This record gives sequence, structure tokens and C-alpha cells, in this order.
Amino acid sequence: VISPASGDTVNRAGVVFAWHSHPGQPLFRLTLSDGSGRELWATETRDTALTLPADVSLDRGRTYFWYVDAVGADGRSLTTRTQRFATAP
Repeated sequence: VISPASGDTVNRAGVVFAWHSHPGQPLFRLTLSDGSGRELWATETRDTALTLPADVSLDRGRTYFWYVDAVGADGRSLTTRTQRFATAP
């Protein structure tokens, strides 16, 4: 994971999620949830960075969690640890 790293505080708008690629893992699934565990956004990409869409709003001064699953062409998967970040008050 590159950003937001666990423990980071970010602005609510334009949050960019970024992670390192892994050889043979052509598909990534990002999942974002709030402090109660409710999924707010999930998407798949072949890229290693995504910007939070404008229609997904984050509250001020709240904690959020995200992780990425990488799925290889052979069906095997890897996952990042869950990352925790907060939004600025």
C-alpha cells in the first residue's frame, strides 16, 4: 500500500488510493468501508491507483478502512492488510 497508509489523515475530496503492483496479478478489487464496517465503495481495476468518485462522500473527522485484493490469471489471490485512515476535521 502506498496511500493512504494506515493512520494517515486526508482531505475528504479527491482521495487517491494507490498500491504496488504484483507480478501476475492483473486484476485488483478495492473495497472501502466506514467505521461500522458498512461497505461504501468497491470497484475493480487493472491499474494500481484509483481516485474516490465524487458520488462517494466521506464525512469530516471519521475513520475509514480500505484494502485491495489482487486476483491472478490462475485464480489465486493476494490481499493487502486492511488500512485505516481518517478524514480531516
